[in-house]
Amino acid sequence: SFRGVLDAKEFTLPNPGGGQPLLEDAACTLTWGRRYGLIGRNGIGKSTMLRAFAARRVGDVPANVTVHYVSQEVNLTPSQALKTPVECVVDADVERTLLLAELKDMEAKIETESLDAKGLKQHEQVLQILHEIDADTASRRAVTLLENLGFSKELQARPLSQLSGGWRVRTMLAAAIFSKPDLLLLDEPTNHLSILAVMWLARELATSETWKERMVVVVSHDRSFMDEVCTDCLHISGAAKRLTQCRGNVSESSDRVERPTEERSDDGGSHVD
Repeated sequence: SFRGVLDAKEFTLPNPGGGQPLLEDAACTLTWGRRYGLIGRNGIGKSTMLRAFAARRVGDVPANVTVHYVSQEVNLTPSQALKTPVECVVDADVERTLLLAELKDMEAKIETESLDAKGLKQHEQVLQILHEIDADTASRRAVTLLENLGFSKELQARPLSQLSGGWRVRTMLAAAIFSKPDLLLLDEPTNHLSILAVMWLARELATSETWKERMVVVVSHDRSFMDEVCTDCLHISGAAKRLTQCRGNVSESSDRVERPTEERSDDGGSHVD
């Protein structure tokens, strides 16, 4: 994984609806091992900023840094619509998918004895890498991940085209976690989750060794979820068009920046389809 710093200096965040920009002369620094809560009033531009991060329009994001963005809505591609949640999650491991395709091509050449010595050595290296990333257990790990997010066996077997929007979002959330990107961007990830699934997600992001070596940026109305997950805050101030960065979760940061108006919803911020 990427073990460095992503610096965004003096950037402007345009308003997608036109008019004055949402942020001017803004700056922030994302450091590996830190989890950032993006906070501010409703409609202030938090989702817009997440999308700008995802599109690599904020800061100088090296090409080798992997980015995975989970939005509040999912638009399925034709191929995704036919896949089950398990297949969709497994496919999120792009390295595994590419290596298996390479392996298939090399083994076809081995059968026809058309693979030279260099190719045979490469074949051994691919097998070694697949072993190191536990490629054989991918489906089993995907099933466990989906179960933690509330999927029954029956739902796991349905194609995504037959799932509601909430279950599709959960599938994409599972895929993002499975892919272990260097930068994980989550927009309201708890909206469609049960209380148990929210608790699991918070524990996964806050305590897993995986996310202690990566960067996470989260937008959520669920204050307790944000407090458990986040180590730092990025606060968007609409009036000043300013971005303020500080250490600590939402509650710890509220004394240092303008208190956000979006509080947890009346039912605790967790919802079930």
